[in-house]
Amino acid sequence: STVVPISRITTCDCTSNHTWTGDSCDICPPGIVPATDCAQYLMGYIGFPNYVKCSIATNCNNNADSVTSSPDFLSCQCDCRNMWSGATCSQCNSQFDGADCNVCARGHTGYNICDLCTIADRCENHVSAATPVPVPNPTSCTCTCRNHWELPDCLTCPLQFGGSDCDTCG
Repeated sequence: STVVPISRITTCDCTSNHTWTGDSCDICPPGIVPATDCAQYLMGYIGFPNYVKCSIATNCNNNADSVTSSPDFLSCQCDCRNMWSGATCSQCNSQFDGADCNVCARGHTGYNICDLCTIADRCENHVSAATPVPVPNPTSCTCTCRNHWELPDCLTCPLQFGGSDCDTCG
């Protein structure tokens, strides 16, 4: 009989051993927890098999307070700073302004909400103008009352005046 030597296996097929890699299946790649037998992802990493750490600069346009991976580890989730919005914190909605989306846009008041300062919404339609004050980050509207209506909201017609628009002597 003839003896046929069995060749030594020098590499390992790691496909069935969670996410271990390397010739001996002994390397747990970045983004995976080695203590879990290389079976659990680290929060903040995405992209099997080439794991990448989520970053505020790369994934959130430098407009976030923090970033982590989504529960399925397929994308990064940004916690947008100030009033930035969108998946990558790249949108500053029209009612906001400023280099860091941190002030109200012109004509809006009350940062964090930034409502429009309009005659109909803020001054009960008894005005000739409504303007946000103070600048640069207005917190309220100033109503310019029409006829003899009184400030602050142009709702009161003094006793000496009358008519449907407070425009005649009482």
